[in-house]
Amino acid sequence: MSEGKKPRSTVMDHGDATNTRVKINSKNLRNEELKLDEVGRKRISKTRNELYEELRKDDVILNDEDHYEFPTAPLRAIAFIIDVLFILIAVKIIYLITPFEMKLIQLFLDKYKLQLMFSPEINFYLVFGITIVVSAFFLIVIPVTFFHVSLGKKITGIKVRSEFQNSLSIKQIIKREIIYKPLGIVLLAGFIMPFFDKKKKSFHDKLCGTIVVRR
Repeated sequence: MSEGKKPRSTVMDHGDATNTRVKINSKNLRNEELKLDEVGRKRISKTRNELYEELRKDDVILNDEDHYEFPTAPLRAIAFIIDVLFILIAVKIIYLITPFEMKLIQLFLDKYKLQLMFSPEINFYLVFGITIVVSAFFLIVIPVTFFHVSLGKKITGIKVRSEFQNSLSIKQIIKREIIYKPLGIVLLAGFIMPFFDKKKKSFHDKLCGTIVVRR
């Protein structure tokens, strides 16, 4: 080895070591960020129904009857009568303003040549039934699902609660108000059962897991 050239030192300079550590740390940070992003994407990939079911699992409440004051059967009947009056008013307004339902049904019958199968009387009752269901959906199902009260219940100071959790699902209220409540009225069980039940539960409350309490 010539005297003019000095051997290169194998010891790393402090500045080089610092730069290397910074590069390594930055790389690790980027990897961690990627891992976090992957976890976030996995969480976001869940559907709304899956997230809703997870929330419902943590939504259980203690069903202690000492926490509630249950309304009397006559008070519940008054709330029901008020709701029926509002529905009938809505049906009357719909008939006065927009008789479009009859036109739609008539178009349907004309298209599929079903005029002879349905008499004008059947058409009338069909339209009347559809109008009542639509009115009940917007005046009862939607308010009870999101606010726990219908117009009649708000006036009488009572509300609907799920028996074992805080939230009410729209599926639960559709069954309660559109299917089981009319069935209970036809069987008279909806009027009789609250007089003998300790929690004043009616026929549709038993089937849907709901209770009616004072606000």
